[in-house]
Amino acid sequence: SASDAADAADAKTIRDITSMELIGEMKTGWNLGNTLDSTITNPTGSETPTDWETAWGQPVTTKAMIDSVKAQGFNVLRVPVTWEGKFGEAPDYTIKADWLARVKEVVDYGIDNDMFVILNMHHEEWHMPTADNEESAEKILRALWAQIADYFKDYDEKLIFEGMNEPRVIGSAEEWTGGTQESYDVINQLFQAFVDTVRASGGSNTDRTVIVTDYAQSAEKNAIGGMIVPKDDHIIVSLHIYAPWNFCGPVRCAAATTA
Repeated sequence: SASDAADAADAKTIRDITSMELIGEMKTGWNLGNTLDSTITNPTGSETPTDWETAWGQPVTTKAMIDSVKAQGFNVLRVPVTWEGKFGEAPDYTIKADWLARVKEVVDYGIDNDMFVILNMHHEEWHMPTADNEESAEKILRALWAQIADYFKDYDEKLIFEGMNEPRVIGSAEEWTGGTQESYDVINQLFQAFVDTVRASGGSNTDRTVIVTDYAQSAEKNAIGGMIVPKDDHIIVSLHIYAPWNFCGPVRCAAATTA
């Protein structure tokens, strides 16, 4: 059909390079925090993408802002996104069209600047990694990533998917101490489901580099030891390290508070 032909014309060819080669091209990164990952307490369901994007005090992201980031030497743009509150009920968990469109606009600000763009799932609470929640979490994760992967399947290798951000049992005694074997098992299963879902969506997603991590994206020895990396040729493992905390933590938290 004419629409299929147009889609094919818009599709970008993905280069046949390894994830290590791709990482070698990624230099300095910039994180668009407290923006598309913002949350609203007790949302009504009538919020617009702008309501969500500015909920934590940040301005609406513009192309000029990302142009400026690129001009300052950054070639990687991380776009944290909280999908919770913007998708429907089971079994489809359909993501709101206006939200997907807005995420695409911001992703394109980076892609149009020839930047690598990392797109993720951020402040989600539905994927709490406990045995009791595993079945529900996997259903939602597969449904959401199937939609996201399909929406962006024609983008080239400069778009990278990050399956989950800091998956952990929020509020538990082990939240930031490396987790438990139960949580490791659930997280490993969810990341395998993420990789399988992305690969099954076709297009450039067959060879797109994707990011996985361990419990809480932690550098703790027990968390790293509990991680099983999916067998795949295009995988990056990401860890978060704020060390020394007395330097990194207060500065980072103060910036978030005053933003």
